[in-house]
Amino acid sequence: MGAWARWGAPRKATKKEELICVLGLYYLERILLPAAVIPAVVLLVKIYKADKREKEPPELLASLVIYGVLATALAIFAERLGGWLLPRLMQPNTLAYQAVEYFVVVGLSEEAAKYLLLKRRTWNSPAFNYTFDGVVYAAFVSL
Repeated sequence: MGAWARWGAPRKATKKEELICVLGLYYLERILLPAAVIPAVVLLVKIYKADKREKEPPELLASLVIYGVLATALAIFAERLGGWLLPRLMQPNTLAYQAVEYFVVVGLSEEAAKYLLLKRRTWNSPAFNYTFDGVVYAAFVSL
């Protein structure tokens, strides 16, 4: 006897159950989004305050945060391309495949995207005049 015969066909959720589900997801999102954003903001503020010589222009820092979002989009594209290409070059589900996937495809695509956009935005900027500026800029792109 199958599972459906034993318990019957699945029933449709009531309006109350649907509302509870939607509200639960709403409250879960209200917790998870701040839980993801607050630590990054705290770290950015601490790194910004650690720059003792010359504070960086807020416009530049805001643009670096936006570049960080763009770096994520570029990394997703590169990872999908690598995920499509890698099984055609190597046998999937092997240790070598996993190592190449995680260390080359994922790691290289994410870090390269951040580096390329960071260099494009800051390398020739007149505000980039101290060594610690690179630390500040990299943190704003990465977080």
